[in-house]
Amino acid sequence: RAYVLGTAGAVAAAAAMVLDPRRSSSQPGQEKERIASLGAAYGAAGLVRAAPALLRQGRTLLPPGGTDAARAEGLAWLRVGRVPRALRPAVLVAALARQDLVRAEPALQRGLGDKLAVARMAWL
Repeated sequence: RAYVLGTAGAVAAAAAMVLDPRRSSSQPGQEKERIASLGAAYGAAGLVRAAPALLRQGRTLLPPGGTDAARAEGLAWLRVGRVPRALRPAVLVAALARQDLVRAEPALQRGLGDKLAVARMAWL
């Protein structure tokens, strides 16, 4: 949990700060947490995607409970709500996270469905 919040979550928060420095520096705590949570969901999805390759090497970054626990945590982070339109580019990766977390086996390459999910999130 702390790993993905501190990596992917922090990157999303930093991207939001770059997109709108005035708003980001004065963001209420809840908004900043929402952005970090959406970024962390992408990090959790990345752990799920990387799990087979890491397991073949005898390593894992998954929490106790394995991929099921990582999926559940990632999906929970996706339920935090919407962010302001100006900051949405910082969390477009949440669309990819949703695609990866709901698949039984995440795809190794991004397809048209993934691209459409990102476009949909950008415009809605």
